[in-house]
Amino acid sequence: MERILHKRIVEYAVSIALVAGVVLIFFTPMVGFLKRLSNFSVHIMLLYLLTGMFFFLYDQKRLVIVSLACCGTLCLFLKNASNQDLRLAQINAGPRLSVSLVDLSLAEDGYEKTIEHIRKTDADVISVQELTPNWLPVLNDLLCKDYPFHYTMARIDPFGMGVYSKLPMTEIDTFYFGQIPNLVTSVNVVEDFPFHIIHSISEAPVNQEAYADIEAHFRKMSRYLASLDGPVITVGNYRLPSWAPEIQAYKFSAGLKDSRRDGLPRPSKGIASFFGVPVDHIFFSEGLECTNFKVLLNDNYSHLGIYGSYQLKTANLAQ
Repeated sequence: MERILHKRIVEYAVSIALVAGVVLIFFTPMVGFLKRLSNFSVHIMLLYLLTGMFFFLYDQKRLVIVSLACCGTLCLFLKNASNQDLRLAQINAGPRLSVSLVDLSLAEDGYEKTIEHIRKTDADVISVQELTPNWLPVLNDLLCKDYPFHYTMARIDPFGMGVYSKLPMTEIDTFYFGQIPNLVTSVNVVEDFPFHIIHSISEAPVNQEAYADIEAHFRKMSRYLASLDGPVITVGNYRLPSWAPEIQAYKFSAGLKDSRRDGLPRPSKGIASFFGVPVDHIFFSEGLECTNFKVLLNDNYSHLGIYGSYQLKTANLAQ
């Protein structure tokens, strides 16, 4: 192995292959396999790090440098795609709102246990996704005492959703992309100061047409966001990681920031969970800042949803 790696032509070929891998992640062509592979950019970054260690063992200095340079480049790319704040904002005296996003299709503990996990988040607003007619009466029965304000759209397909709130919802609106609903709720954290929340679900990116539909869906959401006055939070299972070009374009056009500060895999339920990709998101507008973000797990330590807490920036309090 060492003699093969010391050949100059092999060294050049391996270097070109390593760099080409990074270029394909930056500029992923609309090819199904490559699009799916780019979802695992974090894992590929870690693989570059391991590759650099491997070449170090064989004293391949040039390949070590190339591998670590590719790893570092991907690291910067992924960090730029997430929340770039080095630490969460300190809580100030301004209006705050906490939101939980729960995907009921991931519930493994049964009705009552899952709802107990939801209630433990103590979020001001709970956005429930993939809400089916079977779940609806149970949620209404067990959640409405703590969350008296609610609006639901139960469906038998993956696009059912509902909102349960501790705070009165001053406005409720719905706009559609095809047959996919987008639910818009407004809550007054303080008098006459609404926080707007858009609850959405994207279709699964199974082919080129689906990716085009997802992009068109995001463009429609961006146009709707532009019509809103005040702080905005968008929550949903967008079926893509935050570094996907479709998500990046949506955040840029809508002026949104990511709540996640990294996309590192956190094995919670066996080795298979290491290969999980975060596709549920909470984004927020520039006038807000994130004070807390965490992943919600059920009793089996598998993914159930996410939680975020947001406040008005200190610079905007006097306005």
